[in-house]
Amino acid sequence: IMIKTFLSLFPNSFTDLGSALVSFCRYYGCTFDYAKMGISVKHGGKHYKLGDLGHFSGTGPLVIEDPFDPTCNIASGVFAMWRVKSALESAYQALSDQQPPSTTPTLLTRIIHDYP
Repeated sequence: IMIKTFLSLFPNSFTDLGSALVSFCRYYGCTFDYAKMGISVKHGGKHYKLGDLGHFSGTGPLVIEDPFDPTCNIASGVFAMWRVKSALESAYQALSDQQPPSTTPTLLTRIIHDYP
């Protein structure tokens, strides 16, 4: 759902799949504010501010509006979203040749950099 929404928000913005992957990792790893924004697939995919009238305004590490029941968060069972966000941020940094974070490397970072 995140990929579909991302591609809907930025149509024709990428010259190849590699640039789309880097942009996706940057957007959901560094830019997207999970505490203030929700994701919806309605009308082709969009983001909305949590609490906006007509949208699910619940909390959680990730809010994805159920397309058939806007009062339901289909991502309510998500746990450790911070690890997913961290992995996306690390992937963006690795793919864009930036320095990896000084914290413990994530599994994705270890794969990309061939850490033990």
